[in-house]
Amino acid sequence: MTDVTPLLEEFRRVYEADSNAWWRLESGHHMNLFDAALDALDAARARIAELEGERDEIRADAGRAHGNAGALHARVMELRAQVTARDARVAELEAAQRPPLGYVVLSKRAEGPDPTGFRPRVVSPSIWKERERAEEDRAEWREFAAANLKQLDGVEYILGEIREVQP
Repeated sequence: MTDVTPLLEEFRRVYEADSNAWWRLESGHHMNLFDAALDALDAARARIAELEGERDEIRADAGRAHGNAGALHARVMELRAQVTARDARVAELEAAQRPPLGYVVLSKRAEGPDPTGFRPRVVSPSIWKERERAEEDRAEWREFAAANLKQLDGVEYILGEIREVQP
């Protein structure tokens, strides 16, 4: 070899081609290559420790995500059961409800700053037994409002059901 200690990578290339290259080195070169190998080993161990730390963080994140997914699934199932129970109760109440006595067309317009605040007013003088006829009457009122947009802007026409109230 040479009088200058080869770099560790250079020596490895030579050693791969000739496994007796080590024995042809002087002992000072042996020591320099050994020190370089120890430094490389320390650097590799440090990188392994760093990667293990990253791996552990990823595993912890995955574990938390898995736990969160399980909790979320449990909550979804709980809400699904509540919705199913509520839907069953609504269906039960609707089935027990008497049919409407009639229908009437109401107008409503937002009052004040709250657009959900309104006071419905009966606009049609008729009470309709059939919903279809009340729908036709509401369509006529909508046409009237469209023709008189300046006065009736923001007015919505809805159907109201007339029901008998039980004490």
